[in-house]
Amino acid sequence: MIKKILFGFALLASVTACTDDYTDWADPQQNAQEELLSFGNGSVAAVGVIDFAEIAEGQEMVQVCIITAPTASDSKYAPEYVLTIGGRDFAINAAGQVSVAELQEYVNNTFGRRPAEREMDATISMWLNNGVTSVKQASANFKITAKPEAPQISEKYYLIGGVEGASWDVQDTSMPFSHSGQDVYDDPVFTITFPVEDGEYWFAFTDDIAIADNDATGEWQKVFGCAEGNGNNGMEGKVARREEIGNDGSFKIAVDGDAKFIRFTLNMMDYSYKFEKLNFGPYVYEIGNDSSWGVSNPLYSADGNGAYQGYYYLDGEFKFKPSADNWDGDYECSGEGKLTQDGSDNCPAPEEAGFYQINVDLAAMTYNLVKVDNISMIGDFNNWGDDVDLTYNVEEACWEVTAEIASDGGLKFRMNHDWATSWGGNGSGDNFDNLTANNGANLNVAAGTYQFKLYLSYEGNNRLEIVKK
Repeated sequence: MIKKILFGFALLASVTACTDDYTDWADPQQNAQEELLSFGNGSVAAVGVIDFAEIAEGQEMVQVCIITAPTASDSKYAPEYVLTIGGRDFAINAAGQVSVAELQEYVNNTFGRRPAEREMDATISMWLNNGVTSVKQASANFKITAKPEAPQISEKYYLIGGVEGASWDVQDTSMPFSHSGQDVYDDPVFTITFPVEDGEYWFAFTDDIAIADNDATGEWQKVFGCAEGNGNNGMEGKVARREEIGNDGSFKIAVDGDAKFIRFTLNMMDYSYKFEKLNFGPYVYEIGNDSSWGVSNPLYSADGNGAYQGYYYLDGEFKFKPSADNWDGDYECSGEGKLTQDGSDNCPAPEEAGFYQINVDLAAMTYNLVKVDNISMIGDFNNWGDDVDLTYNVEEACWEVTAEIASDGGLKFRMNHDWATSWGGNGSGDNFDNLTANNGANLNVAAGTYQFKLYLSYEGNNRLEIVKK
């Protein structure tokens, strides 16, 4: 049974006045010389679930309710309608139809794209006017139920095949794709990066459904392969389950000195994939508000695996880029701790301005910040006991302290009063121009009072200046 909701009069204008001011129906304006208008009851009836997956391609309008307009004693009065959902107004015609694109945008933005039924409170406002005067009527609340259009997206995906760390076992979950952790319908992008050498690589990928549906006979129908685009080592295209492809469908990548890593990116909202051949350089660069976007700060990768680290002062938004000299291929933020080269959003400012350890992983396309609350000095002069804290000098970009060294001996510097990150001499305790992290030698300093200035930026460029007082 369809429930009808009657329109109620909300406002009425004088039938003779040309005005935008209205009074309540309970207390209308009076004009003794004119006959008052009368209206029959109108109504609004809800319709069934609006499933965007069932709307035909190219269809512009969709019905959200059934409107029966009140009858007017003056036939010159024509109705105009406005639909209101969650405080937003939509144009709606007399047939109860609204724009497919506008309604879909509202549902997706309000609830996300997960294909679940979403119920919304709505009202219809109707204006009856004859070009001179207008009467407004409004319905009570009624329900509109809509279901976003989206494909099936699993929570997890796994690489299988002939690549390092994987096997052709459908149950193999040792190489999961990375994901932001958001709802997969809000962020349908999954990535994995794996090392390669010269040769051919064949692989596929699975998900939780493929693993659960795999039977004792080794049925592979739920495994994902290439639906299109990978012929002749194509680098992008579409994916599908093998039951839809009708053949093997394994992906193939040939490497001939042109890559050390392959990044495999899935967008499961449109079932597309992309391969990128990667050779990570030794540096990426942070740039941001702290320097008015004028200074490129190097982060260094010692192993060429795409993992970079550096230490810099941050005050505001920032980005990363592969070159110090230009913005080509810069890395933007695509969610908390996540990087992309297809966006334009700056990485958000840290909670407070300060000195940070900055870590970037271009294999996983992620970054993180570690707040450096303290840099301290510790050594033989204090029996490796209480830390002597340094103070950060923003203008000189160094940590500094003036301290007495009671006796000849060795010392080091460490972060946040912990040995997890420390700095010592590179090769010997007498090399102050190239300090190394964690396994460096004790720095040899003779007894005396000194001003210490420690400049931290990246491995290979950390240095200590000392001046005897």
